[in-house]
Amino acid sequence: MAGSGQELQLPRVQVSAGAGAGLLTQSELINGRLQEEEVIAQGIGLRRCWEPEVCMRVERERGGHLAKLDELATGIKKLEAAAHANLSHLDENLRLHAIGPPSVHWA
Repeated sequence: MAGSGQELQLPRVQVSAGAGAGLLTQSELINGRLQEEEVIAQGIGLRRCWEPEVCMRVERERGGHLAKLDELATGIKKLEAAAHANLSHLDENLRLHAIGPPSVHWA
């Protein structure tokens, strides 16, 4: 019967080793999930940290672009005014040339 006691312990060791491998696999899965959650938490923290800064820079850049657009619009209005003034002078010159120089009659 001494041999049968050893035979019973052998399956226990195999079952114990199999259970240990299963626990190790579960432990690895849990650790992997925890690492994923930590990375996600870090990402959320970084987003909260940098989002206001990025938004501020975008608004500042947008403001710069809008100021440049206002400056360009003002320049276009000045060019339109100058073009209109030139057109008025050209129209006056065309009118004067159409009339022609005064006729001088020499007697």
